[in-house]
Amino acid sequence: MDSLTTSNNSKVCTGCKELKPFSDYAKHRTGRFGLRPQCRACHRDYYLANREKILSDHREYWKETRSDRKASRIRYQYGITIEEYEQIQAQGCAICGAMESTGRSSSMHVDHDHSCCPGKRSCGQCVRGVLCTSCNQGLGRFKDDPDRLVAAAIYLESFQ
Repeated sequence: MDSLTTSNNSKVCTGCKELKPFSDYAKHRTGRFGLRPQCRACHRDYYLANREKILSDHREYWKETRSDRKASRIRYQYGITIEEYEQIQAQGCAICGAMESTGRSSSMHVDHDHSCCPGKRSCGQCVRGVLCTSCNQGLGRFKDDPDRLVAAAIYLESFQ
């Protein structure tokens, strides 16, 4: 038995230094006994006293790591660097020329040749460009089949 616990499932709070039952602590996956070191009351008091700094630190952390995560995802999924992606993206959508995508996803989609690399990952050699959401979904619905796209164009032209 160690000095921070007793046999009745309690421990000493690092904030108020009182012996309290485990039920007074929030769960925490890396904490001792799977619990936070401070009781709920001390943790709440600390959070309220330092709320702005905590939120500012969180925003800064996610702001910094968001670009790192994006670069890692692009490198893993498409086999290109973030610099190559930004260079391709600067040219806009390869089909309609839009500079920004609209809809749920505001980022441009990397288009690659699925006959070279089936699935979601690419070797990097078969990247064709970037597409806005509408054009990317359009190609996907036509299964990247040029004959279907030509047939669709002929169909549309017949009504003009």
